[in-house]
Amino acid sequence: PMFGLTEADRMVASATFAFDIAVLELLAPVLAGGCVVIADAEQIQDAARLRDLLTDSGATAMQATPSGWRRLVDAGGIPAGVRLRISGGEPLPRDLADVLCAGDAAGRLSAQPGGVRLWNMYGPTETTVYSGGYPVAPSPAPLEVGSIIEGNQHYVLDDQMRPVPPGVFGEVYIGGACLANGYHGAPGLTAARF
Repeated sequence: PMFGLTEADRMVASATFAFDIAVLELLAPVLAGGCVVIADAEQIQDAARLRDLLTDSGATAMQATPSGWRRLVDAGGIPAGVRLRISGGEPLPRDLADVLCAGDAAGRLSAQPGGVRLWNMYGPTETTVYSGGYPVAPSPAPLEVGSIIEGNQHYVLDDQMRPVPPGVFGEVYIGGACLANGYHGAPGLTAARF
């Protein structure tokens, strides 16, 4: 199962159901035989209440944007029992990644077997949820996003659609089963983006 989820895991779902990321929150734990704990609107908007939900529910997993993780850290830290931390939707700053890798805001490691695992995920809307990601290692390792999802490919190409060498800027192109066919009823937009 993705991210190593098992029947022992409890994932807090904090994304609105209108956001494609909710698909992962609702289905990944269930497919692994685990449990989903759905946060209500007040818990989602109040980091201290979300932190209480994580603690009280015995949550072992959660995904959030980096700004969402930062709010939790600022509200007293992430409970150490939340050993699987998935970040996506925005660039993950290195300083926040280091806090998330360490355990909680005080730097205490998780008491769970295997410790804390942080994943930096990537996936534009056109790929529905995530098209790639990478487990994060503590500093000084670089933050990476790779094609770890079977059947998906990522390429960094120049303006002539040629691969660029490592360290050279280019544009990300994604291919594979994750890619949508286009925008419904918008052929111009489809042509421009696909």
